[in-house]
Amino acid sequence: MNTGLNDVVNLTWKISAVLHGHEDASLLDSYEAERRPAALSIVTNADAAMMKVVSRNPGARFLFDYVAPLVSRFHQPHRLLATLAQLSWRYPPLNASVEGSSSGDPAVGTRLADHPLRGGGYVNQRLGTSQYVAFRSGENAELDSGSDGPNALSGTAWRGPVASFARPVSFGAGKKPFSGIVLARPDGYIAATYAFGKGFDSARMPRAMPHVSRL
Repeated sequence: MNTGLNDVVNLTWKISAVLHGHEDASLLDSYEAERRPAALSIVTNADAAMMKVVSRNPGARFLFDYVAPLVSRFHQPHRLLATLAQLSWRYPPLNASVEGSSSGDPAVGTRLADHPLRGGGYVNQRLGTSQYVAFRSGENAELDSGSDGPNALSGTAWRGPVASFARPVSFGAGKKPFSGIVLARPDGYIAATYAFGKGFDSARMPRAMPHVSRL
């Protein structure tokens, strides 16, 4: 079911973006490129897991019937659950020249958590149906007015929707809070990050929707 839901979300925002004139029709070609590997991975892992569950091997039966239930009382398999729910899947950049603007950022392509936002609400409530949203983590007085809404990031070319996290977010356990701009796709996946500070290039931010230049 999770696979089907992710398929629907992935395709519908792209159709909406094309119909609203935000993107070229070539964006639709990325649906198979993104979702086919995810579906194949889920099917392969599900088959492997089922073979272990139905195995009559005494060792495997002991692990599943006795060891696994005991371990689950003290440790929840968060990584496994995230994989089954497809919350840990990572997409490659749609646009190599725009997406992933913070070179080597492992957060790019992953799903943005449903963080609380300044002024109320959460990330998923602000995601658009056909437009990217720029989420601000921390402040930079030289680049923005400190408010949300159109033209809020006055120091950049961005003229799309803007929102601010209630507090600086971190990408991964033990990571330092990120200070910069997180550009999220309508399906909630991180398209690019732009870190404030030395090396920040506001000119690299797109005006609204980064158009697909490479698939």
